[in-house]
This record gives sequence, C-alpha cells and structure tokens, in this order.
Amino acid sequence: MGLEAQFTIKAYSKKELHALYKVSAKTFRAWIEPIVDLGCYKGQKYTPAQVEKLVFHLGKP
Repeated sequence: MGLEAQFTIKAYSKKELHALYKVSAKTFRAWIEPIVDLGCYKGQKYTPAQVEKLVFHLGKP
C-alpha cells in the first residue's frame, strides 16, 4: 500500500501552488491564464473556492 500525500482544498499562494504542481512560476501562469472563471488574485493567496476551480481545470497536484 503506497503512501500518497493528501491534497487539501484551502487558501494557497501562487508560490505554494506552482511548487505543488512542480512547475516554474512562468509555466503555472501560462496554465491558469485561460481559466476565465477563476476570478482575481487578491491579497497573497487564492481563496479555497479559487483553488477548487484550479484543481477542477488542472487536476490534483
């Protein structure tokens, strides 16, 4: 039985997310640019609802 890290829907910064997806910041921006229903990145973190939309479009990291 393999130990798989659990991904939790919560507020994440851009830096945390591109690290979880194991891509550069530039690649991550290119991935999320076409997601029109994502909303604005306000403050320092994406809201849990925005993270849920990212996971819907990109899959779990």
